[in-house]
Amino acid sequence: MKKIQFFIITKSVGIYLNVLSYVNLEVAKNKAYELFSQPRKGRIKKEKCQKHYRT
Repeated sequence: MKKIQFFIITKSVGIYLNVLSYVNLEVAKNKAYELFSQPRKGRIKKEKCQKHYRT
């Protein structure tokens, strides 16, 4: 269930920003910058990081 919710939320945000960019590019750029330039809360644990990034 969490996977489906995450998929729907991420796709919704992407579609929203894309549609907004056709309507008003400056507002879309500002919203995307605000959304994606903030660091995540908490710390990333080494075990969780290695799951996605294998070195």
